[in-house]
Amino acid sequence: MYNISKVPVIFMSSMSDNMNIVMAINMGGDDFIVKPFDINVLIAKVQAMLRRTYSFAESTNIHRT
Repeated sequence: MYNISKVPVIFMSSMSDNMNIVMAINMGGDDFIVKPFDINVLIAKVQAMLRRTYSFAESTNIHRT
């Protein structure tokens, strides 16, 4: 029996036709980024994916008086 990983998969490709995007998602990808891409968009997508996948939350204890 195989263990299923929670690691998100983001495909990157210059082949942006709908068939390639659909195939990538159907093969288990979580997102698809078309090259060339804006680095800020990539960073935002990776951060969002990690937040959703691993429930990352800032755990700051702020006490206000």
